[in-house]
Amino acid sequence: MSYPFKNIYPATPPVRSIFSVDLAGLETRNEEAMFAVLQGLINREEPRVYLCHDHAPERFRKGLGADDSLWVDYYEKRFEIPVERSSDPYALFERFEGSAEGVVLYTPDNWDEFNLAVMLSGRQNGLPVTPDLYERLQQRFAWAGNVIDDVRDRFANGYELNLWAHENLQPSCNRNILAHRHGIAPYIFIYDYVVAHNLFLFHASHNMKDRKEGELLDAIYQAMDRPCHLMGWFDDRSVECEYVARPARNGCVITCSGAPNLSLHTGIEASPVFPTRELTPEQCAVEDKVYVHFLYTDGDALWCLNDFFSGAYNEPGRGEAPLGWEMQPIHAHLAPGILQYYIDTMTEQDYAVASVSGAAYTYPNLHPDQDSYLRYSEAYMRLTGLAYLFAGLSDPYRALYWLDSEKQLEDTVQRYRAQVPSAKGILHSYGGGGLSRTHAVEKGQTPFVCCTAHISKKQDFKLEIDKLIAAVDHRPLFLSIHTGDNTPPAMVRDACRALEIDGHSCVQIDEWFAKLKAAIDSGMIDGELYPNHLELQRDHATEQLRIYRDDHQQRLTKALNQALLPDAELATLPPKEFVRVRRETQPLNEDERTVTTLEDDLAFSVLLAAQTIAGIYAPHLGSDSQDLTLLADFFEKKTDEIDDAGVLTECLKAWMAWDERAFTTDEARAWARRLLDLLPRLDAALDSLAVASRDESANLIQSELES
Repeated sequence: MSYPFKNIYPATPPVRSIFSVDLAGLETRNEEAMFAVLQGLINREEPRVYLCHDHAPERFRKGLGADDSLWVDYYEKRFEIPVERSSDPYALFERFEGSAEGVVLYTPDNWDEFNLAVMLSGRQNGLPVTPDLYERLQQRFAWAGNVIDDVRDRFANGYELNLWAHENLQPSCNRNILAHRHGIAPYIFIYDYVVAHNLFLFHASHNMKDRKEGELLDAIYQAMDRPCHLMGWFDDRSVECEYVARPARNGCVITCSGAPNLSLHTGIEASPVFPTRELTPEQCAVEDKVYVHFLYTDGDALWCLNDFFSGAYNEPGRGEAPLGWEMQPIHAHLAPGILQYYIDTMTEQDYAVASVSGAAYTYPNLHPDQDSYLRYSEAYMRLTGLAYLFAGLSDPYRALYWLDSEKQLEDTVQRYRAQVPSAKGILHSYGGGGLSRTHAVEKGQTPFVCCTAHISKKQDFKLEIDKLIAAVDHRPLFLSIHTGDNTPPAMVRDACRALEIDGHSCVQIDEWFAKLKAAIDSGMIDGELYPNHLELQRDHATEQLRIYRDDHQQRLTKALNQALLPDAELATLPPKEFVRVRRETQPLNEDERTVTTLEDDLAFSVLLAAQTIAGIYAPHLGSDSQDLTLLADFFEKKTDEIDDAGVLTECLKAWMAWDERAFTTDEARAWARRLLDLLPRLDAALDSLAVASRDESANLIQSELES
C-alpha cells in the first residue's frame, strides 16, 4: 500500500460568481437534502450555487455555529466574487433550467435507500425524493413526472443494498474519495460534493461485532486507490475509535466532513499558508516555573472550521490570550478559502496547529504502510506552513479501548520523527491524561508529549489547572491543555490572567515547545516529563477504580448476569436492550437484528466487560500496561495468586482473535459466569494489598520515630 504524495481532490473550475440561496422557507429535511443534490448537479459543471442551511428545519447545530451566509460575505469581500442572493430555493429550477431531468424515489426515513438514490440521481441528472415530495414537484414542474428510478423496497435490508452498490456502482465511482453516512442529519450535508464528483456513498457498522458488515467495509476500502479519504461520520451502531481504526487498517484516512457547500468551497482560488514566527532568545529561555499552553480542538473536522469552531472563534476574548487552533492540512485542497479565512483573521495570540493526525484524521500506527501516510502528512504540513502536530494513536483491537498500545507507541514516535521533520513538536491523546501517560522527551529529539488534560466550559479552568500543578513538585512544569465544546475564548483568557497572577506563564504552543526543548537539552528534564510519574500513575489508577465502582461496576455486573440467560430468552430480547457495559465505548445494536448475530452481540458484550475488568484491576495488582498481549500474560501469571484470574487471559486473547474466529453463546456464557465469580476475588486481592500497604507504612513511620 505504499503511495506517493498527490492531490487526490478533483480539479474544480474557479468560482466566478455565487448564487446564494437561503433554505429557511423549506418544510422538511427531505427537501433540504434534495436541494443539496441539485446543488451538486449544478456545481459539477461550474461551482456557482451556495446554500444557506442555518435556518432550515431541524438544524442539528442550531444556535451553536455561525450563519452560513458569513462565508458568502467573506468570499465577496476577500476575493471580490460577485454574489446574488435569493430566499426562494425553488428559483434554482428556473435559474438553472435543465439541471434536473427527473426523480429517483426512496422510502421516507430509509437512509440506506436515500444513499442509493443520491448516487443514482448524480448519474442520471435526477433528484432523490420521497413520494409526497414527488407529488408536490409534479404540480410545479413537468420534468418531475419523469421517474428515472425507484429504489423503494428493492432490498431486504441495508446490508444487501450496500453490497449491491459496492458490486455495481463503486467500480465506476471516484477512485480516491468515499462518503459514509446513515441518515440526512442537516450537519452532514456533503451530498453536493458526492454528486459533483461521483463519490461512492454507503453505510455500514464499523463495530467489530458486526462481522458481515466489517467484511463488506474491508472490501469497499480495498477497492480504492491510495491515498484514500473517507468523508462523513459514524452512527450509533459504531464508536469513534473503531470508525477511525477500520479504515486505517486498510490504509485510508477520514474527516468528519459535515459541512455544506463543499462543491463550491473547493473552487475558491486560495493558497493558504500559515505564517510562522521567529522566537526571540527570551521566548526560548526556560525558568523554574509552570508553563501552560491551550489548544482548541476539533479543527480536524470540516464542520468545525465551517462553523467557526461552533461560533467560538468569533466570540469576544479571542486574541486576548495565547490560544492554539487545530487545523486539518488536507483542507488546503478541499476547502482552501476556509483555511485562508483563519490566516486572514488570526491575531498574534492565535496559532494554527496541524490536527489529528497530520494530513487527516487517522491512527497512523494501524496503517499497513505507516511511512507513506506520514510522508503524506509531511507534504501537507510543508504546503500549509504548519509546524506543530497533534497525533491520534489508538488501537481498539490490541489495546484497551480508546488507548494506545505502548508496544506500538515507541515505533510510531520514531516514525513520526523520521518522516515528518517539519513537526517541531508533537502532542498526542485527545482526552488528556498526560500526567500518567507516556512521553518521549529525549535530548536532541522532537518532543512527543501526551496532552495533559481536556477541560471544557463546564469546568473551572483555574481550579482544574491548579490540581495539575499541585500534583507535580518538579519545575519547570509543562502543561498542555486541550479545550473545545464551544468553550468561550474569554474563559481561556480569564484562566491565563489568573495563572499569571500566581506566577505561572501561559504561552503559545511554539514557545511552549521551545522552552520544553531547552529544558530537555539543559538536563532540567531528564527522561521523564513528570519525575513522579509512577506516583501519578497510581493516583490515576485509584481514580479509575473509584469511577468504575461508582458508575461502571453495577452496569458491568448486570451485563454479565444478562449473558447467563438461556438462548431462547436472549433471542427474544430486543437487540437495543443488551446492557451497555460502558456508555462511552459500547455501541448500540441494530433496531431489529438483521446482519449482526446474537452470538456476536453476546460475545462482544462479555469480552468488553473482561477488558474493562482487566484495565481497572491490573494497575492495582502490579501492571500498568494498556497492551492486551501484555495484560493477557500478566493475568496468566496471576492465576497462582488469584483463583481463575486466567479467565481474563482467555477473554483478552479471544478479543484479539476476533477477526480469526467466532464465539458461541455457550462460550460467552461460560466466560460471563467465571468473570462474575472472579470479581469478588479481585476485590479481596486489592483489600489484602491495601492492608499490607498500610502495615508497611506504619512500620516505616515507627522505624523513623525510633531512629
